[in-house]
Amino acid sequence: MKIFELLSKSAGQYPDRSAVSHDGHHTSFAELHIAATALGARLKELKLPEGSRIGLLFENSVEYAISFFGIFAAGFVAVPMDTSLNPESLRFVLADCDASVLLAGSRFRRVLPGIVADETPVKRVISDKKISLGRDDIPLEILDDIIADPRYANGARETGGNDDDGELASIFYTSGSTGKPKGVMLSHRNLVSNTIANLERQAIATGFGFLEKEASFEIGESLISYSAADKYARALLVGVLNTLLVSFIGI
Repeated sequence: MKIFELLSKSAGQYPDRSAVSHDGHHTSFAELHIAATALGARLKELKLPEGSRIGLLFENSVEYAISFFGIFAAGFVAVPMDTSLNPESLRFVLADCDASVLLAGSRFRRVLPGIVADETPVKRVISDKKISLGRDDIPLEILDDIIADPRYANGARETGGNDDDGELASIFYTSGSTGKPKGVMLSHRNLVSNTIANLERQAIATGFGFLEKEASFEIGESLISYSAADKYARALLVGVLNTLLVSFIGI
Protein backbone atom coordinates (compact mmCIF):
# COMPACT_ATOMS: atom_id res chain seq x y z
CA MET A 1 0.00 0.00 0.00
CA LYS A 2 1.31 3.44 -0.94
CA ILE A 3 1.72 6.30 1.55
CA PHE A 4 -1.12 8.44 0.21
CA GLU A 5 -3.48 5.46 0.32
CA LEU A 6 -2.75 5.18 4.04
CA LEU A 7 -3.72 8.81 4.52
CA SER A 8 -6.90 8.27 2.49
CA LYS A 9 -7.77 5.27 4.65
CA SER A 10 -7.23 7.22 7.86
CA ALA A 11 -9.24 10.19 6.58
CA GLY A 12 -12.12 7.86 5.70
CA GLN A 13 -12.14 5.95 8.97
CA TYR A 14 -11.18 8.71 11.40
CA PRO A 15 -11.85 12.04 9.65
CA ASP A 16 -12.07 14.17 12.80
CA ARG A 17 -9.05 12.78 14.62
CA SER A 18 -6.01 15.02 14.84
CA ALA A 19 -3.32 14.15 12.30
CA VAL A 20 -0.91 17.02 13.02
CA SER A 21 -0.71 19.27 16.06
CA HIS A 22 1.53 22.26 15.56
CA ASP A 23 1.83 25.69 17.15
CA GLY A 24 -1.48 25.29 18.97
CA HIS A 25 -3.37 24.35 15.83
CA HIS A 26 -4.76 20.88 15.17
CA THR A 27 -5.26 19.56 11.65
CA SER A 28 -7.56 16.56 11.30
CA PHE A 29 -6.99 13.64 8.96
CA ALA A 30 -9.84 14.88 6.79
CA GLU A 31 -8.36 18.37 6.56
CA LEU A 32 -4.90 17.02 5.79
CA HIS A 33 -6.33 14.73 3.13
CA ILE A 34 -8.36 17.51 1.48
CA ALA A 35 -5.36 19.85 1.37
CA ALA A 36 -2.96 17.17 0.08
CA THR A 37 -5.52 16.08 -2.50
CA ALA A 38 -5.82 19.63 -3.85
CA LEU A 39 -2.06 20.07 -4.07
CA GLY A 40 -1.72 16.68 -5.74
CA ALA A 41 -4.34 17.62 -8.33
CA ARG A 42 -2.50 20.87 -9.09
CA LEU A 43 0.84 19.09 -9.46
CA LYS A 44 -0.78 16.51 -11.72
CA GLU A 45 -2.21 19.32 -13.83
CA LEU A 46 1.32 20.49 -14.63
CA LYS A 47 1.73 17.41 -16.87
CA LEU A 48 5.14 16.56 -15.49
CA PRO A 49 6.81 13.34 -16.65
CA GLU A 50 6.11 10.20 -14.63
CA GLY A 51 8.44 9.90 -11.66
CA SER A 52 9.25 13.61 -11.57
CA ARG A 53 11.17 14.79 -8.53
CA ILE A 54 9.63 17.54 -6.39
CA GLY A 55 11.89 19.43 -4.00
CA LEU A 56 10.58 20.07 -0.48
CA LEU A 57 12.07 22.85 1.65
CA PHE A 58 9.83 23.66 4.61
CA GLU A 59 10.38 24.26 8.29
CA ASN A 60 8.41 22.15 10.76
CA SER A 61 4.83 23.00 9.88
CA VAL A 62 1.48 21.68 8.75
CA GLU A 63 2.41 22.91 5.27
CA TYR A 64 5.28 20.41 5.24
CA ALA A 65 2.93 17.50 5.90
CA ILE A 66 0.46 18.78 3.28
CA SER A 67 3.24 19.16 0.73
CA PHE A 68 4.74 15.75 1.42
CA PHE A 69 1.43 13.92 1.03
CA GLY A 70 0.46 16.16 -1.90
CA ILE A 71 3.51 14.99 -3.83
CA PHE A 72 2.48 11.38 -3.23
CA ALA A 73 -1.11 12.19 -4.22
CA ALA A 74 0.19 13.29 -7.61
CA GLY A 75 2.26 10.12 -7.99
CA PHE A 76 5.60 11.96 -7.96
CA VAL A 77 8.79 11.56 -5.93
CA ALA A 78 9.36 13.70 -2.83
CA VAL A 79 12.83 15.09 -2.21
CA PRO A 80 12.95 16.50 1.35
CA MET A 81 15.81 18.98 1.64
CA ASP A 82 17.94 19.44 4.73
CA THR A 83 17.24 22.97 5.96
CA SER A 84 20.72 23.19 7.53
CA LEU A 85 22.43 23.03 4.11
CA ASN A 86 23.80 26.19 2.53
CA PRO A 87 22.29 27.56 -0.71
CA GLU A 88 25.06 26.01 -2.81
CA SER A 89 24.37 22.53 -1.43
CA LEU A 90 20.60 22.96 -1.78
CA ARG A 91 21.11 24.07 -5.38
CA PHE A 92 23.23 20.95 -5.95
CA VAL A 93 20.48 18.70 -4.57
CA LEU A 94 17.89 20.23 -6.89
CA ALA A 95 20.20 19.83 -9.88
CA ASP A 96 21.27 16.31 -8.93
CA CYS A 97 17.70 14.99 -8.69
CA ASP A 98 16.50 17.24 -11.54
CA ALA A 99 13.60 18.68 -9.52
CA SER A 100 11.28 20.64 -11.80
CA VAL A 101 9.10 21.97 -8.95
CA LEU A 102 10.16 23.28 -5.55
CA LEU A 103 7.77 23.50 -2.59
CA ALA A 104 9.37 25.98 -0.21
CA GLY A 105 8.44 27.86 2.94
CA SER A 106 8.56 31.66 3.06
CA ARG A 107 10.98 31.36 5.96
CA PHE A 108 13.65 30.68 3.34
CA ARG A 109 12.90 33.80 1.30
CA ARG A 110 16.42 35.14 1.80
CA VAL A 111 18.17 32.07 0.41
CA LEU A 112 15.67 31.06 -2.27
CA PRO A 113 17.06 33.46 -4.92
CA GLY A 114 20.43 31.76 -4.50
CA ILE A 115 18.90 28.29 -4.58
CA VAL A 116 17.11 28.85 -7.90
CA ALA A 117 19.87 30.94 -9.45
CA ASP A 118 21.78 30.15 -12.62
CA GLU A 119 20.85 27.02 -14.57
CA THR A 120 18.41 25.49 -12.13
CA PRO A 121 16.09 22.66 -13.22
CA VAL A 122 13.30 24.28 -11.16
CA LYS A 123 10.53 25.59 -13.41
CA ARG A 124 7.98 26.48 -10.71
CA VAL A 125 7.91 27.31 -6.99
CA ILE A 126 4.99 26.81 -4.61
CA SER A 127 5.21 28.60 -1.25
CA ASP A 128 3.02 29.42 1.74
CA LYS A 129 3.36 33.17 1.09
CA LYS A 130 4.21 35.54 -1.73
CA ILE A 131 7.98 35.92 -1.91
CA SER A 132 10.59 37.18 -4.35
CA LEU A 133 12.64 34.60 -6.23
CA GLY A 134 14.94 37.17 -7.78
CA ARG A 135 13.88 36.18 -11.29
CA ASP A 136 10.74 36.56 -13.37
CA ASP A 137 10.94 33.39 -15.46
CA ILE A 138 9.95 31.02 -12.61
CA PRO A 139 6.23 31.21 -11.70
CA LEU A 140 5.32 31.39 -8.01
CA GLU A 141 2.10 29.87 -6.65
CA ILE A 142 0.63 30.14 -3.14
CA LEU A 143 -0.26 26.90 -1.37
CA ASP A 144 -3.41 28.24 0.31
CA ASP A 145 -4.73 29.47 -3.05
CA ILE A 146 -4.31 25.98 -4.50
CA ILE A 147 -6.06 24.36 -1.52
CA ALA A 148 -8.96 26.83 -1.74
CA ASP A 149 -9.40 26.43 -5.50
CA PRO A 150 -12.61 24.42 -6.14
CA ARG A 151 -11.09 22.98 -9.31
CA TYR A 152 -8.82 20.79 -7.20
CA ALA A 153 -11.32 19.78 -4.53
CA ASN A 154 -12.08 16.34 -6.01
CA GLY A 155 -8.72 15.39 -7.38
CA ALA A 156 -8.05 12.47 -5.01
CA ARG A 157 -8.83 9.66 -7.40
CA GLU A 158 -7.08 11.33 -10.30
CA THR A 159 -3.71 10.87 -8.69
CA GLY A 160 -1.05 9.23 -10.77
CA GLY A 161 1.07 6.13 -10.59
CA ASN A 162 0.04 2.55 -9.99
CA ASP A 163 -0.52 0.36 -6.94
CA ASP A 164 3.05 -0.91 -6.80
CA ASP A 165 4.40 -0.07 -3.34
CA GLY A 166 7.87 -0.86 -4.66
CA GLU A 167 7.69 2.33 -6.71
CA LEU A 168 10.14 5.09 -5.77
CA ALA A 169 8.59 7.40 -3.17
CA SER A 170 11.33 9.65 -1.89
CA ILE A 171 15.00 10.55 -2.18
CA PHE A 172 16.75 11.58 1.01
CA TYR A 173 20.07 13.38 0.71
CA THR A 174 22.92 13.18 3.19
CA SER A 175 24.20 16.35 4.81
CA GLY A 176 27.27 16.33 2.59
CA SER A 177 29.63 16.84 5.52
CA THR A 178 32.33 14.76 3.79
CA GLY A 179 31.61 15.91 0.25
CA LYS A 180 28.65 16.51 -2.01
CA PRO A 181 25.24 15.41 -0.62
CA LYS A 182 24.31 11.92 -1.79
CA GLY A 183 20.76 10.74 -2.44
CA VAL A 184 19.27 7.57 -0.97
CA MET A 185 16.24 6.21 -2.82
CA LEU A 186 13.35 4.79 -0.79
CA SER A 187 10.22 3.11 -2.09
CA HIS A 188 6.76 3.35 -0.54
CA ARG A 189 7.34 -0.12 0.87
CA ASN A 190 10.65 1.01 2.39
CA LEU A 191 9.01 3.97 4.13
CA VAL A 192 6.14 1.89 5.50
CA SER A 193 8.43 -0.92 6.68
CA ASN A 194 10.86 1.51 8.30
CA THR A 195 8.00 3.27 10.06
CA ILE A 196 6.48 0.07 11.39
CA ALA A 197 9.91 -1.06 12.61
CA ASN A 198 10.36 2.30 14.33
CA LEU A 199 6.97 1.98 16.04
CA GLU A 200 7.88 -1.46 17.33
CA ARG A 201 11.28 -0.23 18.51
CA GLN A 202 9.72 2.68 20.37
CA ALA A 203 6.85 0.54 21.73
CA ILE A 204 4.45 3.29 20.64
CA ALA A 205 0.80 2.68 21.38
CA THR A 206 -0.57 6.24 21.34
CA GLY A 207 -0.59 9.22 19.02
CA PHE A 208 1.64 12.23 19.44
CA GLY A 209 1.87 16.00 19.12
CA PHE A 210 4.16 17.72 16.67
CA LEU A 211 6.16 20.12 18.84
CA GLU A 212 8.15 23.20 17.90
CA LYS A 213 11.04 22.22 20.12
CA GLU A 214 14.72 21.84 19.38
CA ALA A 215 14.76 18.61 21.34
CA SER A 216 12.49 15.91 20.02
CA PHE A 217 9.07 14.67 19.11
CA GLU A 218 6.99 13.78 22.09
CA ILE A 219 5.24 10.45 21.66
CA GLY A 220 3.43 9.65 24.87
CA GLU A 221 6.32 9.29 27.30
CA SER A 222 8.80 8.34 24.57
CA LEU A 223 11.18 10.64 22.71
CA ILE A 224 12.61 10.39 19.21
CA SER A 225 15.85 12.31 19.10
CA TYR A 226 17.41 13.81 15.98
CA SER A 227 20.48 15.67 14.90
CA ALA A 228 20.56 19.09 13.26
CA ALA A 229 21.05 17.40 9.91
CA ASP A 230 17.86 15.39 10.38
CA LYS A 231 15.45 18.26 11.06
CA TYR A 232 13.96 18.20 7.57
CA ALA A 233 12.68 14.66 8.13
CA ARG A 234 10.58 15.45 11.20
CA ALA A 235 7.43 16.33 9.29
CA LEU A 236 7.75 13.04 7.43
CA LEU A 237 7.56 11.26 10.78
CA VAL A 238 4.54 13.31 11.75
CA GLY A 239 2.54 12.38 8.68
CA VAL A 240 3.64 8.81 8.18
CA LEU A 241 3.73 7.75 11.83
CA ASN A 242 0.34 9.23 12.64
CA THR A 243 -1.19 7.80 9.48
CA LEU A 244 0.20 4.35 10.14
CA LEU A 245 -0.83 4.45 13.79
CA VAL A 246 -4.41 5.19 12.88
CA SER A 247 -4.56 2.90 9.86
CA PHE A 248 -2.94 -0.15 11.41
CA ILE A 249 -3.43 0.27 15.14
CA GLY A 250 -6.69 2.22 15.13
CA ILE A 251 -5.80 4.45 18.09
